[in-house]
Amino acid sequence: MKSRGAFAGILLTLFFARAASLVLHFVLPAPSGTRVAEHPFQLLPAALAGEIGTLAALGALAAAVSWASARAGLLVLAGGGGFLLVVSQLDLELVRWTGEHLNPYWIGAYNLGAHRRLLKEVVLGDTLALAAALLLVTVPAAVVIALARRRGPEHVSWTAAAALAALSCAALASESLLAPSRLALRRARPALVGLVSESVAAIGDRPSPHEVRTGIATLHRFLNRPPRWFPEAGYPVWHPVTAEETSYAGFRVRPLDAKPDVLLVVLESARGWETDVRRPGAAARVPEFHRLWKERGVAFPVCIATGYPSIEGRGGILLGIAGHPSGILLYNARELRVLSIGEILARAGYVRELVAATSPAFEKMEDWYARWFDAVRYDPADTTDEDLARRAVERLEAPRESPLFLTLFTIATHPPLFRPPGADPKTPRERYLAALGYTDRALGRIFESLRRTPRGRNTVVIVVGDHATANPWQSIRLPRLGTPNAGENWTTLLVAGPGLPGGSVREDLTSQLDVGPTLLGLLGLDVSNHFFGRDLFEKPAPLPQGVFALRFHGLAAWEPPLLLQARLDDPSFAQAWRWESYESHPDPENGDYHHGVKQELSGEDQARIEELKTMARAWGAVLDGNRVMPPARNGPSAAGARGATRAP
Repeated sequence: MKSRGAFAGILLTLFFARAASLVLHFVLPAPSGTRVAEHPFQLLPAALAGEIGTLAALGALAAAVSWASARAGLLVLAGGGGFLLVVSQLDLELVRWTGEHLNPYWIGAYNLGAHRRLLKEVVLGDTLALAAALLLVTVPAAVVIALARRRGPEHVSWTAAAALAALSCAALASESLLAPSRLALRRARPALVGLVSESVAAIGDRPSPHEVRTGIATLHRFLNRPPRWFPEAGYPVWHPVTAEETSYAGFRVRPLDAKPDVLLVVLESARGWETDVRRPGAAARVPEFHRLWKERGVAFPVCIATGYPSIEGRGGILLGIAGHPSGILLYNARELRVLSIGEILARAGYVRELVAATSPAFEKMEDWYARWFDAVRYDPADTTDEDLARRAVERLEAPRESPLFLTLFTIATHPPLFRPPGADPKTPRERYLAALGYTDRALGRIFESLRRTPRGRNTVVIVVGDHATANPWQSIRLPRLGTPNAGENWTTLLVAGPGLPGGSVREDLTSQLDVGPTLLGLLGLDVSNHFFGRDLFEKPAPLPQGVFALRFHGLAAWEPPLLLQARLDDPSFAQAWRWESYESHPDPENGDYHHGVKQELSGEDQARIEELKTMARAWGAVLDGNRVMPPARNGPSAAGARGATRAP
């Protein structure tokens, strides 16, 4: 069959579509208000090389198939091209919204159809980028179909197939030469290359038995718990308490007024530098948060989220353990034997409820929520933090015979940021502060309700961020900052309750993982658990701890005064920061905070980073081996943790 140019025409169409898509990706602002890279056209050559390599590989495959069947070869090229257009554009949109490429762990982790409000806000709040994305998929796809129909199938010569294969190898190999750094290369690589490389990297993260033993020993020193705190070698983070039933039973027989309600507020995307009560202006930014702190709260402004995004942060708060070094803990480890703070409180006699504006189906959390809560009070009509506050007040003021553990997930500061009625913010930071202020006012309604009754005033209130969210300075530099980083993980923690010294500040390093142990300490429960954190109010004062966070092969470890960063899949990436330093010159667009001051890595720092990487891999092996807690402790306790229900 004589060549009629269908292959060449389709490949050129795909290339020009992908090139246009990449240019727009690097030029258009992301939802954060900034571009996705500090110097976008530095990444463009590497990104184009990756696209050429991917398309040439597709062409070589289709050419080889055409030797057996010209029609099948055309189908591979046209169908594969359409698939590539869709997946590649989805990948770029994911980078715009999350800073991460499509990878094996994202696939299946979310059900976007279950979050219609978010879909609506994406369409209305990012219309230009979304319209461009749709055009760059549909128009080229239509051209490809037209070319395939008009010019028909063809046999491609073996020399053309060999040339395409050679071009693919050369283009993909040149990516690393064209990218400014290996970390930047991760932001420029094509979607399919990223999926393959992430899968290969996950296999490479499996440590040897010796590395596991060494890493667990490092983890125990890192957590700095008392000797024999974790006595079981087979379950290296399990802390057994032999007399726990005595503690549970003693709590259950207390009168109701001696069993305080607990309100856990998980503050969406809470930036630690914006809620830092030590800084001027905090009272104006979050007045209700500030008022509760002054009345009966202790602020922990140096609080680190051990997970990002929300699904990881919530796992850290409620399970008290770090995430997986390469996957998404709550999605990839549904059969993991773990014990949440909710299950512990159920055994102590608490009724556990969740109030949220997001369907459990969005993050596929139905199974976890069934273990953590007795009722999930989600109603699609509740779309704002004011709606959630109203529902929370109803639950707190309802008569009951058992103490209540009420968890509230706020929503307004989740991108795209909620714009309060009448607000007209101009800059990215103004939009964030407007949404944060709206959440703060909604929480104020709840706090005011608690002030009205003796039981309310006796309620233990914990406000903790699920993670932070990068400001414009950080967002545009993510290819250099790496992940996790302070912009994603520096959040806030406030503990308020009877007898606490209101208006006090604790500047020691804390994390989400301290929430469970601190709550157990305030309630007087001494029970078995696997929490990494410690009771922040224990006497004598708790031993200092480091905090580490993991995200898709990235590692960040906070050991005062430094933040050390590394990648498990890239030996060349290592950084150190004095991360808590605010800018000496005012920068109101970024809240006077960038990422602290970068430090030169010493030999001691390099050696420590290698130890921490071994620790992270060993922790991954513990999760993969389901060795967080012994089998006898699996699942909801026999004391009556009930299945969650959707209860509007």
